[in-house]
Amino acid sequence: MFQKNGVKIFLEHNSRKRYLIRMQFEYARLKKFIEYLKKEYQLAWFDVFKIYMSMDIERVVEMEENRNYDFALETNSYKPQGNHEISFLNSLTINLSE
Repeated sequence: MFQKNGVKIFLEHNSRKRYLIRMQFEYARLKKFIEYLKKEYQLAWFDVFKIYMSMDIERVVEMEENRNYDFALETNSYKPQGNHEISFLNSLTINLSE
């Protein structure tokens, strides 16, 4: 095994064949783009990254055209079903006013 550009490259035993972990390769390939997003969008960089990776050109254009970065990011719109779920979710919530 050796490493190139932060990606581990494995050698198959008794062979000249090489292989790598695809996600490590993809991360290394996108690293400069991720650094740019962190600088440009700061705390919202990961949400912006997800928009780009969704390949939803409408959302990318909307985000790029609205350069004040106060765009609405997709949020979880789950609504609890019934009193048991509401009670459980409320038990997970921290009350900061106490």
